[in-house]
Amino acid sequence: MKNEEIENKLKTMKADLQRRRSAIDADLGVALDPDSEDRITQVENDQVLTEMRREAAAQITSIEAALERLKR
Repeated sequence: MKNEEIENKLKTMKADLQRRRSAIDADLGVALDPDSEDRITQVENDQVLTEMRREAAAQITSIEAALERLKR
């Protein structure tokens, strides 16, 4: 695979991860339900979403580093 193909693939992956992270941010921005049982579920879901966001951010950082290496 040529460097240009690799760069395009990495950029596509980065864009997908950024969209995913934006969707997660939107979900995390939803107010908690006043019903205590629903609130518990929402808090648990928010914990999962927070971890997913962290993982997406880490992958984006890795992709950016790879793109920098390709420029050299």
